[in-house]
Amino acid sequence: MLFLYNRTQIYIWHRRKEIEVLKGEGWTKRRISTMLSSEIVIVWILSMIGTGLIGIFIKETLSVSWSLFIKCFLGTIIFGGLVLYISAYNSTYRAYKNIFKRSKNNSKKSARIRKPDNFLFWADISYYGNRLILMIIQILIGGALCFFSWFAISAVESNVTTTVLGAFIHTRVGTWLKLIGISTFLLVLLTFFDSLVSYFDLRGKDINLLKQLGWQKKHINKLIYPQVVLPVLISSILAITVGAIFTKLLYESLSVSVALAFIADMILPIISFLMAYTWIEDLYKTDKEMVRVKKQRQQIALASVLIIVSGIFISSKIGNKSKMMANENNVEDSNIDENGTIALKMIDKIADLGNRPVGSKGNQKEVEILCKFLKDNGLEVQKEEIKVPPYRRFKEGTKLKINNKEIDFRGVVMDLSNTIEGEKYRIKDKNPVIVDLDNVDKENIEDHIVFIEKGLDVNDFKKIIRKCKGKKAQAIIEVEMADINQEIEDAALEFEIVELYQGYSSENIWVDIEGSKEGAPFLVVTNHGSVGPGAVNNASGVASLAVLAKEFKTKPPTHPIKFLWVAGGEENVNGGIARYLESNPEHSGALILQSIGTSDRLLLGSRRDNLYGVHGSVPKIGKDVEEKDLIPYVKETDIHHSAVFDLDHPLTIEYIKYDADLGKLVTSDEWMEIVQEISREIKVHFQPGPSTNMAGLIGQNGIPEINFWRPSPYRNTYKDTIDKIDLKALGKDIDFTEQIIRRITGEE
Repeated sequence: MLFLYNRTQIYIWHRRKEIEVLKGEGWTKRRISTMLSSEIVIVWILSMIGTGLIGIFIKETLSVSWSLFIKCFLGTIIFGGLVLYISAYNSTYRAYKNIFKRSKNNSKKSARIRKPDNFLFWADISYYGNRLILMIIQILIGGALCFFSWFAISAVESNVTTTVLGAFIHTRVGTWLKLIGISTFLLVLLTFFDSLVSYFDLRGKDINLLKQLGWQKKHINKLIYPQVVLPVLISSILAITVGAIFTKLLYESLSVSVALAFIADMILPIISFLMAYTWIEDLYKTDKEMVRVKKQRQQIALASVLIIVSGIFISSKIGNKSKMMANENNVEDSNIDENGTIALKMIDKIADLGNRPVGSKGNQKEVEILCKFLKDNGLEVQKEEIKVPPYRRFKEGTKLKINNKEIDFRGVVMDLSNTIEGEKYRIKDKNPVIVDLDNVDKENIEDHIVFIEKGLDVNDFKKIIRKCKGKKAQAIIEVEMADINQEIEDAALEFEIVELYQGYSSENIWVDIEGSKEGAPFLVVTNHGSVGPGAVNNASGVASLAVLAKEFKTKPPTHPIKFLWVAGGEENVNGGIARYLESNPEHSGALILQSIGTSDRLLLGSRRDNLYGVHGSVPKIGKDVEEKDLIPYVKETDIHHSAVFDLDHPLTIEYIKYDADLGKLVTSDEWMEIVQEISREIKVHFQPGPSTNMAGLIGQNGIPEINFWRPSPYRNTYKDTIDKIDLKALGKDIDFTEQIIRRITGEE
């Protein structure tokens, strides 16, 4: 708004001669003011149409709702138009009056002209300095915003420890902070040049008159420089001070060097000095000298442009050459790319096995490739055979009857180990029991059907289930108690089982790396067994974890670490990790590594806020994936809407074992700050993401966890092939993971 107001003043000043002509033609003050104000508003509306088109793009990028966008857009048009109209109308009105007073004042003014003294100096500043007030205010406000944007970006990118508020601001603004800073600087620069040029135009006749009366350049300098340079200098100093104060408050540190900040702050004062110097020099040149000077300036300007363009071109060439040389050196010598290459070879071997669901022959060969690599690198491999039952649900048509009346129910908890898919079952109880948290210990519920209220608190639900399981209840069923309006005489549940996910037998595999200190091991885990070729999901996890185990064998850690490959991942409802946690609940922390080494977004850590980056999401299936590319791994059949908690399945056992603690299901600030620090050092961008099911199971056991994955749009399809792996990204992801593990476990 300051810019619009200031620009209106300048526009009216440039139209002053036209106002004189219109006055001479008999135009009234109101008519002239209305005409010029309307012109400016029309230009404003046309420019806002273009701005609106840009705004639509920004709206889509920032996911702003249409209602909010339209409100902001219309508010800007109306408010800006009013500011322009009122400013132009008042400025024209004042100009109309001043023009016809000038002829009366000129004779008096010329009589007062004399050699400069202190009174004349301050009187001149008081009168003409007001023309630069708006420019000074805009330099202060805009400059403070520019410096804050610069300091804030530098503070975060230079690896300073941020406050929560500082991290939040940087994360939420991101690239837009840079755009705001640049846009504000350009706006300030435009106002600055516009104001100074108009000021020199305003003073031209007065200074020429002073020159004719015998004033020398030193007198003119004394009069002009303080009016131009001093206000710009003061406002620039105030701007950098305000920007620095806000950065210090929010980010606790200033990472920009004092010398660099001083140079940046002196740009506008130096330009103002040079413009004033050039303008005064031109006043004392002859016409021939002016022609020669203009030609010289044109040549200098052209040469400057050519030098800048050449510099940018040469710099880009040198930069590209340096980058190519660096890449060549990295390929040949870098340990990062060496590990990436080793992992890529193993991924290629595993992906060549094709579809290898856990427990299949292909999966067995995958395990053989993994174990051979580990043994060849001097690692002692340990195995545990596991058996995971099918993941069972009720088929559509399941019925619960109470007093021979069919009642809807939300969920059932029972042991389904003796059921067979396809057969129909009926359990009946003539004396079912209704329990809650207060009476569950008092009631005799052994071999009875137990009813509990639907919608209990999750921890109350778990406590009741644990008690009922210990007392050998036949089944626990969630119902709406309002549906049971009379004493229960009998209850029956009729159901048929569907094995939604197949059961399997396989092995959990691990390698222990001893540390220089004792304690519960830090767990680094992934899964073996994949749907489809699974180059990304999850041969990349299997191979990368093997390479990491080799690295930690070569350079032992401070803290003991266990590298674990569990049988079955998300596609097998994480039966392998659930079985492992049954007998191995003690760990100092865990990192879950899956699906890495691609150009897909990196999701690191589980958060419910945006303090460490905008929350990332799992991508949808790839647009080029056809129906024939999909690999079904869940039985397609009609199932009942109720939830089934099968006490035979390790997933249910792990779910009900502990009360839910939401604080344990997010990655801690301490770990996220470590990750953020490393990411800046190695220049890898990440976003916090949703917790994986494996991470959730580990977190439920009270183990601090962080998941590291790049979810692929080709997961569980025949298109999840080796060409989806990026060697550079794979090597960098492995290095990133290694640094995270070493820092989290306290290694210097």
